[in-house]
Amino acid sequence: YARSQEQRTHRCRNAFSLSIRSSLRLAEILLLLPLSTMPLHGQNELAAQATELMKAGKFHDAELLLRQVEAEDPKNPSAHNSLGFALGQQDEFGAAAAEYRKSLSLNSAQPEVVLALGVAEFKQGHFVAAIPEFERFTKAKPEDPRGSLLLGMSYYGTHEYGKATPYLQKAVQNDPSNLELRNALAQNC
Repeated sequence: YARSQEQRTHRCRNAFSLSIRSSLRLAEILLLLPLSTMPLHGQNELAAQATELMKAGKFHDAELLLRQVEAEDPKNPSAHNSLGFALGQQDEFGAAAAEYRKSLSLNSAQPEVVLALGVAEFKQGHFVAAIPEFERFTKAKPEDPRGSLLLGMSYYGTHEYGKATPYLQKAVQNDPSNLELRNALAQNC
């Protein structure tokens, strides 16, 4: 029985590895779209310009303007959200996580920002730090498949495959269009 369980775990690990790589990019896209369109409260001319630059994919230029917006209004959670987004798009995930934490310290009722913080931690390989953020998001939005998918992927990253499986199965239930993950779970786990 132990050998059979070990083989099953090995098959699951290999299947997850293949399906998770493609699912991660999709999860990032789904995650970042709402953040990129979040309005900057109390928008001034700099904030409006930064928003347009981000829409055009000019994240470094947007970052420079957002730092000015943040300096003018350091208690504006939207400025921190947008700056975190711009930094994340430049693969500066540690700095992005810091901005998301600042935003959440000013307004903790932002599930999308909690999710963004989890992704920033995940992208740095800080799976243990990402898990509580994804759990918070999943509690706030239980039907959103991103939470379950990212929790499963984080547990996968910590090599806790037994913990990863139920979250990935739930992600498939919440999002049956993820055929690759669904097939990997059905055939190997």
